[in-house]
Parts: sequence; C-alpha cells; structure tokens
Amino acid sequence: MFASMLHAGSLAPAMDDFFGRAASPDIRGKRVAILLAAITLLSLGDLYMTLTYAMSVGMYESNPLARFIMSFGSPALVASWKLGSMLLACTIFYWARRSRYAELGVWGCTLLLAWLTCHWGAYMEQVDAFTQDIALVSSHAADATWVNMQN
Repeated sequence: MFASMLHAGSLAPAMDDFFGRAASPDIRGKRVAILLAAITLLSLGDLYMTLTYAMSVGMYESNPLARFIMSFGSPALVASWKLGSMLLACTIFYWARRSRYAELGVWGCTLLLAWLTCHWGAYMEQVDAFTQDIALVSSHAADATWVNMQN
C-alpha cells in the first residue's frame, strides 16, 4: 500500500507540506525553545557533576577558562560563572530563535552537552575504579590542570 501511494505520488505532496511547515520560522522558534530547555537541564547537570567532583576527590579540567575560575577555590564563583554564561547564551539564542543560524547553534550546543553528559557517565565509572589513586595523585600533583576545591 505504501509503495502504491509513493508510486502514485500522493505521499510526496504530504511530505512537502510537512517539511514546509517544519521549516517555518514559527515552528523553528518552538524547536529552539525546546532545545534551550534541554541545554539548560544538561548544563545544570554538568555544573552539579563538576562541583561534586571538584569539591571531593578533584578532577581533570581541560577547559582553561573554567580551570582559571576554579583556581580561586570558590564553588559559588564557579556556579555563578556557569549560570551567567548559560543565561547569556540562552538569551541570545532565544532572541534569535527564528533564525536558521540560531537553530543550528542550538542543535550544536545540545549535541555537545549530550556528548558531555555521556562523558560524565564514563568518568563516573572510571573514577569509581581508582578513587584512591586520584586522592594520592591530587595530593602530590604539580600539574596546574588538576583542580580540587575544598570547602
């Protein structure tokens, strides 16, 4: 039946109509808003995991800007920076939500944060296996990329 519909061409106009509506700026704005909600949740999860590990056993931070902010040893400063940058980015994307470029940027951010969430999952499994080693290394490490914020 599907093949006969496709052959007869009755499905093609329906698909064109669907994709035409999906690409409209009004629908794009809704997609961007939904993705911004996902970005917010994923970013909050990243902040939670960062603070959890940085304030306990420590962690390797590859982002030089985040490492600089964490060097002050203030969880409140880290949270303020993360929340402020997230609010700024989400505000800019929301303001430009009907733009193709904003949607592309939001998709990119969402995919990046989804990858980071998966990375945290792998990190948690690995840290569990060598927590004692991490404590030993962090007490003797001179490597500036290792951060550990104590209360």
